Amino acid sequence: MKSKSGQRGILFQIEGWNSQEYFVYFKDQLGQRPAERRSRFFQRFAYSISASAKNVNQQTVNIRTKFFLQSRGFGSKMGKKERGDHMRSCDISREDALRLLQQFNKEHFHLQHALTVEGVMRYYAETLGYGDEADFWATVGLLHEIDFELYPEQHCQKAPELLRAGGVGADMIHAICSHGYGICCDIAPEHEMEKVLYAVDELTGLIGAVALMRPSKSVQDLELKSVKKKFKSAGFAAGCSREVIRRGAEMLGWELDDLISRTILAMRSCEDAYEQF
Repeated sequence: MKSKSGQRGILFQIEGWNSQEYFVYFKDQLGQRPAERRSRFFQRFAYSISASAKNVNQQTVNIRTKFFLQSRGFGSKMGKKERGDHMRSCDISREDALRLLQQFNKEHFHLQHALTVEGVMRYYAETLGYGDEADFWATVGLLHEIDFELYPEQHCQKAPELLRAGGVGADMIHAICSHGYGICCDIAPEHEMEKVLYAVDELTGLIGAVALMRPSKSVQDLELKSVKKKFKSAGFAAGCSREVIRRGAEMLGWELDDLISRTILAMRSCEDAYEQF
């Protein structure tokens, strides 16, 4: 259906709360997708609402997705504060975060991966409309595998202890550990930032491996088709889980090609920083 402002979406009510109707409109041309895919989206969307109903106020429902809610008949988008989301700010400086990372990581490969994901997360924050949280997103990327080099069998389980000792707050610890969901911990990605981290962690490794096969050894001239070809080759960069990458794309509601293309662009934006380390 359409709102009074002409936007396509769905009308719903929260049972047992009040009789106020809410209208959610489609972003990223969701309304043009096949009916089966729209149905799967609304199933996930309904679950998000029920899981967050305790956070409602008189005008909005707080759900951790990229979609905006608005009361029926309202024509303007609501910002994060109006939806009830709190802005995530860093409680550790970039310099302190890097020192903390280097305290537990010495291998060049692990440090370079951390810097890559740091830059990729900053790019996504800025392009997805979270520019005011870019430092938080980037620091999560920098520290996301702080425990992996010394404690590979306790990955995302040892991390909270190391991070708390380094002065990292609860929001950031949750975000960092959520990238191990279903792999080495049971902390599920909730915020869009956490879903991005989950999706790009393995993918940046795969894209980096594909780039190294090229004469330029760079992502600057790397195209989607080259990554897709290697994605289908199970023996290439076998340590980069294709299943995790697919699951990350599904969490975000993106097509796999879209995720790969965006992440190539993200890696181009920060290649100088991680290559010079």
